[in-house]
Amino acid sequence: MSLRVLLVGSVVCLCLGPGPVVNAGHHDEWPWGEVSPDGEPLSFAIAEGDVDNAFFRWGPVAAHALATSGERPRLVVAFPAGNEGAALWFVPAEGPVQLSIEGPLLPMADLKGREQAAGVQGVLVVDRPSLTVDRAVLGSVRSIRDVVHGADPASVAVDVEIQKDCAFYIRELVDGRMVFVQLWALGGSELTADGEGRATFRATAPGGGLRLGFVAIGQAEPLTPIPADRILRPGIEADPRDLQALAYLTYEEKLLAGSWRFLTYFGRDTLLSIAMLMPAVRPEVTEAGLRSVLTRLDPSGDVAHEEDIGDWAGLRRLAEAAEEGVQPPADLTAPIHDHKMIDDDLLLAPVAASYLLDDPDGAARAPAFLGEDCGGRSCGDALRANLLYVMDLARPFADDPRWTHLIALQEGEATGEWRDSQEGLGGGRVPYSVNGILVPAALRAAARLLESERLWGDRPNAERAREHADSWDVVAGMFTVTVSEPTARRRIRARATAAGVDPAAALATLDGPVTFPALALDGQGRPVQVMHSDDGFDLLFGDPTAERLLGAAERIRRPFPAGLLTDAGIVVANATLADDRGTRGQFTPDHYHGEVIWSWQQALLAAGLRRQLARQDLSADVREGLVAAQRDLWAVIDATAEQRRAELWSWTVEDGRIVPVPFGQGSGHHTESNAVQLWSTVYIGIPRP
Repeated sequence: MSLRVLLVGSVVCLCLGPGPVVNAGHHDEWPWGEVSPDGEPLSFAIAEGDVDNAFFRWGPVAAHALATSGERPRLVVAFPAGNEGAALWFVPAEGPVQLSIEGPLLPMADLKGREQAAGVQGVLVVDRPSLTVDRAVLGSVRSIRDVVHGADPASVAVDVEIQKDCAFYIRELVDGRMVFVQLWALGGSELTADGEGRATFRATAPGGGLRLGFVAIGQAEPLTPIPADRILRPGIEADPRDLQALAYLTYEEKLLAGSWRFLTYFGRDTLLSIAMLMPAVRPEVTEAGLRSVLTRLDPSGDVAHEEDIGDWAGLRRLAEAAEEGVQPPADLTAPIHDHKMIDDDLLLAPVAASYLLDDPDGAARAPAFLGEDCGGRSCGDALRANLLYVMDLARPFADDPRWTHLIALQEGEATGEWRDSQEGLGGGRVPYSVNGILVPAALRAAARLLESERLWGDRPNAERAREHADSWDVVAGMFTVTVSEPTARRRIRARATAAGVDPAAALATLDGPVTFPALALDGQGRPVQVMHSDDGFDLLFGDPTAERLLGAAERIRRPFPAGLLTDAGIVVANATLADDRGTRGQFTPDHYHGEVIWSWQQALLAAGLRRQLARQDLSADVREGLVAAQRDLWAVIDATAEQRRAELWSWTVEDGRIVPVPFGQGSGHHTESNAVQLWSTVYIGIPRP
């Protein structure tokens, strides 16, 4: 039976008892139509706390299924194609339920007609005798994310039909395409429905659990995967788990930020990942990432942060048209690009310079690459627009060096750089990472690119960019925070007591006032007194002084709560020394950008330390400090190797020792972590010392 019958015709029960559904079977029996997939199927699983993840990618089929256990169990299937998917929430018979996905996912595809479709089939194992489907959300991953965060959008209402042992959940998207989920009882189980159409599956054997088959199918245009065996440069070896995660997120059209929640383009994530992966990946991968960024620049050269595509873009346009009382546009699902971030604009120049000037392959390919089309103009013209845009951003402070001329979050926005949760900057408006590090780094990279005779040979603009950079070198000092030793000791003891850890090791590192750069300045120019891990940007992209290098090394090495080092990893923020109790309350192990460990931030520090140690102008004491920081950093990277492909993780205290725990599975955690994250795969490009 064609999937087109299912997706555009009347609902037909496809479940065949314990057997397979349409288009499932052995590899050589899967009907790919005119498509002949390259390479072997990519199939792997990751178990992370209460979440069981199964990934599959082959040709036009790519999906991530995750089963989340607990009081509010759910099944999510997310497709990179269109950033779409489906989610089912369940009500267990009694108490928390344990869900798992049995074996690998199987692909389903019918690509022969206008209503092409692709998806996966799997088996869900339940450790309870009864499970009721409480809610289904189908469409954009963004819609599913909204429901996870407590929203209740009526615009994603789902049609439900129960037939025999099958429950069907179907939604027609705004452009007429479908997303479909089927759930059915396997042997030893039965399905009943109440008067409201809610499906309940029950085990027929006393004391037994459930095995449920599921199929999820979408109709978005498939992305073009870059096969795993064409990602790494010849001779490069990688941890197979890192390579699997990277391959799942790597496509010719774009590199995806993470799964399941961020299965689409993110400019900052792409650029930072390329920066660290570049030594290990083939030029085609680097160029896929750069091209995706350059194609999405606005006319002025501003880098796009994220894209609304498919159903999410359509829902947004329909809502805006209704609010304004006008007719919606004909092309509802054309991408909408978000430009509110202020750090991504400053990352393009350093990454582009690293590839086009410093990488031998990139330098050789530069003329051809810059001549390609990037959104209606050449990639070279798009890049040059960004370089001039960065110079325009820097000019006000260069002409009149006051803090009010620094680069702040956009008016009305609470976020604007990588710490993009509501609390991530502690109420700050002027981020240190952007102003103290990335602006001068971007200007110097722009100067190198502009003056290159092989690119533009534009010496006047290159000289202006360098002059601006020299003016911005004073900015880092405007963020300096100094806490007296007695005050620091008092606050460290208090935080250690609250956390349940011994403060002795942290206190032993103090021998005077504690100095560090503030996380940001607030709207009145006052420092947000939070220690942080953003020294990694300085180490990888900047040319820091000896004083800044020693300060960064010290913060990496100092045990929490005096510094950033814990047995669970390097925390990205530590508000222990803040003079505002409200600020401290915004940076806990439950906060997305609080006292938590982000894998890519540890990688950024590792890559940056490696770069700085290659310098020839370091004194013996600076080199010794950096080597010690590198040793301590890699000790915790190695100790948390099982976590490092995840987006982030938190910690708890057991027997007085800090130990890692998955983020998003604690009762107070503000959101959840992705099982695979693009910038968490970058260890592939960072040799271990």
